[in-house]
Amino acid sequence: MAKNAGFGSFGHLAVRFLGALDPRGPKPEEERWAEGWLLPGEVELWARMSGPDRRHAAGVAREVAARLGPGDPPRPIMAAALLHDVGKVVSGLGTFSRVGVTLAALGLGRARLTVGSDVAPDSTGASDITGASGITGAAGSTGAAGGTGASGITGAAGSTGAAGSTGTAGSTGAAGSTGASGSTRWRRRVSDYLCHDRLGADLLEAAGSHADTVAWAGEHHLPTQSWSLDRRFADALKAADGD
Repeated sequence: MAKNAGFGSFGHLAVRFLGALDPRGPKPEEERWAEGWLLPGEVELWARMSGPDRRHAAGVAREVAARLGPGDPPRPIMAAALLHDVGKVVSGLGTFSRVGVTLAALGLGRARLTVGSDVAPDSTGASDITGASGITGAAGSTGAAGGTGASGITGAAGSTGAAGSTGTAGSTGAAGSTGASGSTRWRRRVSDYLCHDRLGADLLEAAGSHADTVAWAGEHHLPTQSWSLDRRFADALKAADGD
């Protein structure tokens, strides 16, 4: 089955998309069964996941248990099956936004759409990704003012003869800043979605999860040679997820 860089097979992505169109979570008995494998802090994370994500994860966990054979599978491995995608709660993106981001990442590369923790909105609306907001804030004929609303630049724009527009330079600057902040927040959400594996591992570690549960959340999109789990468990987890 065709693969792509870091997102699993295209068949897997198609199945996840179709499944996500149904907003329902697992049936009540399936929810209880899943929660029975989780620590208290993990149950809280589980509750934050969307209905389709929980439903998919419960199916993965059932498949893992079947693949590992008779007897009770290790609890941390079952928790890994249930919570491997928990990092997606950070971005809060819905189904269609996820599809758009995934397609963009396939076309442009994940690295081009992810940002470091140093990129965040600031009071001037300036950052390495908010240049486009200069377009939003250009209503005051300030050109590439970057949405900073610098009064000196706006004053120079008096040569346009539009005294009214010059007088509203403050609001123009504010609009540019707002646009920049919105752009930055959106870029951050996109980045958080694409980094859900790392963020999920962080959430699970903070929740007191077993090291194996934490590790799989961070490694489930990595090549096999980068896995740290016992290969028997990792193979079962990967196959059950449909990647």
